[in-house]
Amino acid sequence: MVWVFVVWGCSSEAGVGRPPVPEAVPAVEIPAEAEVEPQPEQHPEPEPDPEPFRMEVVAECEPLSARPDSELRVERGIVYSTAGGEPIHLDLVGPRTEELRPAVLLIHGGGWRRGERAHCDSMARALAAEGFVGVPLDFRLADAPRVVFPAPIADARCAVRWLRSHGREHGVDPDRIAAVGFSSGGHMAAMLATAADVDGLDEPGCNAPDDVSPAVRGAAVWFAPLDLRTRIGRYSSRPHITNLLGVPPERDPERTALASPITHADANDAPVLLVHGTEDLTVDVAQSTAFRDALSAAGASVAYVELAGAGHGFGLLSRDAVNRPGICTTAAFLRRTLRDD
Repeated sequence: MVWVFVVWGCSSEAGVGRPPVPEAVPAVEIPAEAEVEPQPEQHPEPEPDPEPFRMEVVAECEPLSARPDSELRVERGIVYSTAGGEPIHLDLVGPRTEELRPAVLLIHGGGWRRGERAHCDSMARALAAEGFVGVPLDFRLADAPRVVFPAPIADARCAVRWLRSHGREHGVDPDRIAAVGFSSGGHMAAMLATAADVDGLDEPGCNAPDDVSPAVRGAAVWFAPLDLRTRIGRYSSRPHITNLLGVPPERDPERTALASPITHADANDAPVLLVHGTEDLTVDVAQSTAFRDALSAAGASVAYVELAGAGHGFGLLSRDAVNRPGICTTAAFLRRTLRDD
């Protein structure tokens, strides 16, 4: 199923009803010697499908605003993994409450080869003001041949496992975890949504049990490369992809496909929100539209917000009006997917 939106459109949510339950019919005793007239075969009415995931596009909302640490519950520098022999850290930034709150992984961009969790700190403090626990994370940056795929993906999966295993100790509801990723970080968030059940994406060193699920409740994927087998954008991304894979993509098609979220689309995927600008020269909007179509064809839940005139590389705290529907819809998407059912 798919909902496609431009910046000023929206869709309405419709419920799915259940048929009335027929009244019980009393049993009638039939003598053993009596002949029973054959009855036509009865087929029970099929159960209706569960209510589908639906999203409204939110074109306007109050801007997100980062709160100071003094107003929040903040834990920084938590070691969630020692994969590769070095400590890998995440931060937890949430509201001051004793109630367990849903967590949102924030995955920075940088072509899988640069960046750090501090780049997402302000967004974490803004999400905390909305009632979430923002979780900026470091991960092993691709540095071929020393660090290559699946290392960054394995670390993101480990972060979900760690939150599910240890979250209660830190105010996190382990059953309500989502991810928001930007550019290459969006690729990683999409892998969390589509490939939770795929083998070959984990590595030793995670500080959480292997049998804990790395699945998320939803992923907001911003201007991300989603099919590494194809042209990514106007500017050359080949060096970044080769550095991630450790080999040129055409030299190892199987590895390239494994690293592409679009190849993992199926009906069991977590809901995905795609946000992409039409003027993005770094990652072409076709990456998101092709992924949207693949998810829809597979029966997965996907919503798409196309931002007319927007480029590449903005975040949740952008004040540019053209980006606002992506920001506002992402906030609504997180509330929708992480609500306490």
